[in-house]
Amino acid sequence: MHKSLTKQDQFIIDIIDYSKNKRKKVVMEPVSLQELFREEISQLMHIENANRITFSQELLVDQIHSDGLRVRIIISNLLSNAIKYADTNKQEMFINIKTYFDDGYNKIEITDNGIGIKEEFKDNIFEMYFGTNKNKGSGLGLYIVKEAIENIQGNISVFSESTIGSRFVVTIPN
Repeated sequence: MHKSLTKQDQFIIDIIDYSKNKRKKVVMEPVSLQELFREEISQLMHIENANRITFSQELLVDQIHSDGLRVRIIISNLLSNAIKYADTNKQEMFINIKTYFDDGYNKIEITDNGIGIKEEFKDNIFEMYFGTNKNKGSGLGLYIVKEAIENIQGNISVFSESTIGSRFVVTIPN
């Protein structure tokens, strides 16, 4: 029952994020990445096994000028996935967060040693309702991330290997 409620709760959150991302106008404002990461990690600690994961942060960039709502949606969904798809068979589970400025762009990297993404699924992970494990999520998270990134004229790259882990790199215009 608890898992069903958690899944329904996540689905509702995803639908609200999707709606906000679609309807709200892009508002450029100062955004503290450090603050967003702190808040989102705190919000996601209720997810199963989150307390077993070691979070590390190397925030070389804190203040950026972007749309705070969309950056929050991006960070929340990427962290949520990293937690949900952690490899509980590994002795040490980690999520590394890095922000930096490169070639005129702000970059956010989220790397984990979770279950990774199988090669045959990589081309489809940003599609609506696509999910490699229906018990873990709604299939909307990465779709919403992609749309939010496009709304702020950014892009996202994914590097992943099954059973090894994943690295998502978000590029946001300065």
